[in-house]
Amino acid sequence: MIGQGFGLTYLIPVAIEKLKENIFVDADFYKGDLLNNVLSIETNFWDENEEYWLTMNALINARRHEFSKYKIVTVNFDNANFHNKKTNS
Repeated sequence: MIGQGFGLTYLIPVAIEKLKENIFVDADFYKGDLLNNVLSIETNFWDENEEYWLTMNALINARRHEFSKYKIVTVNFDNANFHNKKTNS
């Protein structure tokens, strides 16, 4: 459901707790699929939920070098508007 953008307000906190336990958890299809789905959420969700973005950013920063191995995409996550405003000011 996360990949389809449904129920994010309820599902993201649960997903973050799972990712804290194992960042590359295999949710349904492949190792890292939950992380990939969470990071692929449209930027407007992250813009409206800065606290979740900050939590996820703290979780992933030390592991980004491993993302290519699991084909993890961070474009939407990295392009959150509030984040760009902070880094570009």
